[in-house]
Amino acid sequence: MIRRAIAAASLAAAALALTSPTPAGAQTAPATTVATGPTLTLIDQPIAVAPDGDFSVFVQVDDAPTATDIAVDIFGAVQPGEPIGPDPGGGGEGTFPVQALPAASGGAPISTLFTISLYAAGEPNPDPAWGWPIDEPGVYPVRVRLLDGDGNRLQTLMTSLIRLPGEGQQVTKTGAALLIGMHGAPPEDPEERAAPDQADTDLLDQLDPLLAVLDGHPTLPATFSITPDTLARVGGDEEATEQLARLRAEVASDERSVLDAAYVDVNVASLANAGLADNLALQRDFGRQTIADLLEPPVTGTWQLRNRVDESALAQLRTRGITRTLLPGDALAEGAGVLAPVDLPSGGGTTRAAAQSSDFVLGLDPRSDPVLAAHQLLARLASTGGGPTGDPAVVVTVDPALATDTSLQIVTDALAVGTPFFAATDVEAILDAEPATGGSALTPVSQPELGSYPATYRQASSSLASYQSMVGGRRELITPYELTLTVSASQDLALAQRRDDAASVTSALEVPFTAIATPEKDKVTLGADDATFPLPITSELDYQVKVVIELESNDRVRFPKSRVEKILEPGKNQVPIRVQTRAAGDTPVRITVRSPDDGVILAESQYTIRSTAVSGVGIVLTVGAALFLAVWWGRHWRRARTRRVTAADPDDATAAADAPSEPETPAPV
Repeated sequence: MIRRAIAAASLAAAALALTSPTPAGAQTAPATTVATGPTLTLIDQPIAVAPDGDFSVFVQVDDAPTATDIAVDIFGAVQPGEPIGPDPGGGGEGTFPVQALPAASGGAPISTLFTISLYAAGEPNPDPAWGWPIDEPGVYPVRVRLLDGDGNRLQTLMTSLIRLPGEGQQVTKTGAALLIGMHGAPPEDPEERAAPDQADTDLLDQLDPLLAVLDGHPTLPATFSITPDTLARVGGDEEATEQLARLRAEVASDERSVLDAAYVDVNVASLANAGLADNLALQRDFGRQTIADLLEPPVTGTWQLRNRVDESALAQLRTRGITRTLLPGDALAEGAGVLAPVDLPSGGGTTRAAAQSSDFVLGLDPRSDPVLAAHQLLARLASTGGGPTGDPAVVVTVDPALATDTSLQIVTDALAVGTPFFAATDVEAILDAEPATGGSALTPVSQPELGSYPATYRQASSSLASYQSMVGGRRELITPYELTLTVSASQDLALAQRRDDAASVTSALEVPFTAIATPEKDKVTLGADDATFPLPITSELDYQVKVVIELESNDRVRFPKSRVEKILEPGKNQVPIRVQTRAAGDTPVRITVRSPDDGVILAESQYTIRSTAVSGVGIVLTVGAALFLAVWWGRHWRRARTRRVTAADPDDATAAADAPSEPETPAPV
């Protein structure tokens, strides 16, 4: 026989009151008006009751009229899949005697106790008025009605009695994995967004009491889902040093772990559909490194997603090493993935997924009684049934913005002790379990309108790639721009903020892109047909950058290397350019300085190369012409002299031809 005593920590008065019975797992908007009239609040009750035990319930009534009664009804056992929390309506299987409340003194709250004594068939009724026979273990709804003096219902509270199995009775045990969330949206102010040095104080205030509860259960398994951007702002805030140390201490326990995570909360399907899937690599790298630096290495490859996905989105994640996901309950066909994981197709492979049902969110309704919220959650755990594989396990989501330390204390107490109906496990164990067979259909994805953000992001990403080709692997120069693009993908930001963040990267990179200069025009005179001239390039940056120099001209000039890579130092640089001329005269040359990836033109110049050297072909032609002229001149002189001698004395013609000759000055042409 297992029975939980009423925990002293649960006796604290509830801070919130029910205005209407709402299941803790049903998502509702925060109350916008103050409730009027009497309120009914659960103060404490047992977690579970033995077959012959007493179900004692403390309730509190505020603002009760002068004549007020309490009526209690009990209903038949809940079957797996049936809702827990809503009023079943009508009369219960058993209604106990109406109990009059004492008059309130000076408007003070009224606390009252009622006890239902259980017994099995064949056993004597321990209390004829408040005894009730229950033969089978299970979850039995109990309705508490607040009535006025005329019997009119003023308020209703729905709780549940968990009856433990008796000898020879078997029930299904459900694994419950606590998932502690820690998420805050990036600041709206762009300067604060760019400088992660201020923590979300509201989030820290909400997290503090939850960490205190977990500290009281150091061996209880728990998994943290922390948005790295939120964590980075805690780590960068000097005033949050103590909270970070407490968080680090809780995570360091052998029973605790931290999930891998995108750096900010992103809609994966939206990014993939817009052609921005490359951003997922930035999300993975920044997210994983931040968690490892500030806490410990995360559970690599497992992300919690807050939006529906399609196969294409899962494929993009899988190619980046994200092969396991926690999906929202509405991402899969109804009920799929809640009690057992499923394998989803993801572009030639599969992704293991588990669904987070809203039925197992602790304190989702901000107006709910925290004690009641905890017991309704435990009742849901106890009534899950066998599940598709016979070994059900669910993720119990704890959001510090919604849950309270009171509700978490009750749940952790129950999981730490355990019952035949539920026991603590962790998220990794849930994902490692045997998957449900037959597959599961993904529900349709609704794509948000992104406007001009994708085009702005792609332009910024292209500019950053060009800059990276200039500075190489110097992470200190690249990281600030990459981080801005990473945060710009956050779905918590307004679309205009996302677009402005992406555009700011393009604008900021104009500074290094315009810091490289060459003379706009210049003229170089070369005295040889193969020579080198210095090209002056000025860099206003205070660090080295790599550039590419491209040289273009007509066929009068040839560059042995028309594409020259150069590391520029800060200040003035002289780059030797080798050139070969093929003809004398002036030749225009276009000089372009680019980023190494050819994505950005950094500087342009129009040079004129003047060659005063005679080329090798010109020398050959000149020498050839001179030889031809010399031969022609010699032959012409011989013929002219022979004609003169013959005319004077024909007999001396032969002698004259053999006589030594004297040069004759040719006639002017």
